[in-house]
Amino acid sequence: MKSTQRANRVLLFIIILFALPGVSHAAVIINEVMYDPPGSNTKAQWLELYNNGDSTVDLSKWSVTDGAKGSSGNLTKHAFNVPPKNGGIGSATIPAGGYVVVADDAATFESVYPSVPNVVDSVFSLSNVASLGAEVDLVDAQGNTADTLTFSADQYASNLGNSVQRAADKLVSALPTPGAANATSDYIPPSDDEDSSNTDSDTNTSNTTSDPGYVSPPLPQIFADAGGDRSVIVGADAKFVASAYDRDRSVIKYAKFSWNFGDGSEAEGPWVMHHFSYPGRYAVELTITNQKLVSSDRITVVAEPADVTLATLSDGGVSIQNRSDHDLDLSF
Repeated sequence: MKSTQRANRVLLFIIILFALPGVSHAAVIINEVMYDPPGSNTKAQWLELYNNGDSTVDLSKWSVTDGAKGSSGNLTKHAFNVPPKNGGIGSATIPAGGYVVVADDAATFESVYPSVPNVVDSVFSLSNVASLGAEVDLVDAQGNTADTLTFSADQYASNLGNSVQRAADKLVSALPTPGAANATSDYIPPSDDEDSSNTDSDTNTSNTTSDPGYVSPPLPQIFADAGGDRSVIVGADAKFVASAYDRDRSVIKYAKFSWNFGDGSEAEGPWVMHHFSYPGRYAVELTITNQKLVSSDRITVVAEPADVTLATLSDGGVSIQNRSDHDLDLSF
């Protein structure tokens, strides 16, 4: 009996991981809302979630509620459809510093923003009536309200393509930035006759008109995905997985994957193992090549030293203790 107990305690060597409680936190917020898309497409509404915490969050059992501001409990709850359900793409898991878009109709959103990697389908209807305003609640898996965003539609440019975005301690109305950092100030579209009343016959009009020789850059045809920003442990191998998509969000099977880890090391392949020798923040860049088409993606990797202690127990077992202020992944 004693030998069995001792053997079980020895097995703790590979499974015990102590983390200091109360330090790591995750806070997912409603970061951006497209409540009044241009035109009459009622399926083009969407909202963007941002994880400003320091740990990954699984959104698969989360939901949003929508309605008019001040509707006092009459908001309607809408669950998230985990990709690829209903045309969603990517993942419903949001890493620290990462973004996930929740769309009223995933296919409609992807036709407008094909380069956003993580899109979760749901069903909601945001109010764009100026007298009522809109209220959106983000509800976690336990049914608690994680965040609330309210705004009056008449404060923002309706039906002009602007979205409502969080900027520091205020809301701004600016051109949409799904899956990327928000704008910092309002964007006001220029009026069609903005300068018509100030036209002077002696003014050199060549300085006020657009360049007729300008050619807009071509739309990207392929997209690289290096995953989300992450933290790793110095000296420990970490797995990096890449994906390549075309404009239809179909996976590109035959592509060359090249990694630059920002520490002088490079590798090739759709998935690779790499370890960082020194602590620091590294810009890891993925480049994919398919025939003559090239695309790249960049993520930030923080390499942190492992503050781990090993101690032998009186019965011959071994105790592993994590003394850092964050979880450590020792799987590799």
